[in-house]
Amino acid sequence: MLGAGAAGSDPSGQRPTGTATSDHRTEPAEQSDGRPEDPVIRRCWRAFHSLTQLGFPRRFPIVQFPNVPLLTAWIAGWAQHFVAAAGRPYLTSVVYLAMTVWAYEELVHGSNWLRQLLGGAFMIILTVRVAYAV
Repeated sequence: MLGAGAAGSDPSGQRPTGTATSDHRTEPAEQSDGRPEDPVIRRCWRAFHSLTQLGFPRRFPIVQFPNVPLLTAWIAGWAQHFVAAAGRPYLTSVVYLAMTVWAYEELVHGSNWLRQLLGGAFMIILTVRVAYAV
């Protein structure tokens, strides 16, 4: 039995992730929720996140790169032109749902008062549009 001061031992008794086990196999690093971590996907997500943080003007961002809900709404709205008439209501509901998520996020977590006001205005507009659609 190796003592606590042996070379390569961890005093906490836990093995760091991504290290070799006793039978010399390397375990993949894991995220905090237990899923394997993919460095390429993580790097792409960080790049996308940093891109969405860009705004103009810098001190009071009014114009920003679209985030995931806006991109989803844009792609679903664009796809409506290429889908048969039977599929358009489903894409319309995706557009409304994505825009509602975007408006809520802007209303609650907007970077300044203008973005929060924009989110609130879109929440009202979307509510009226859905009310007229029903």
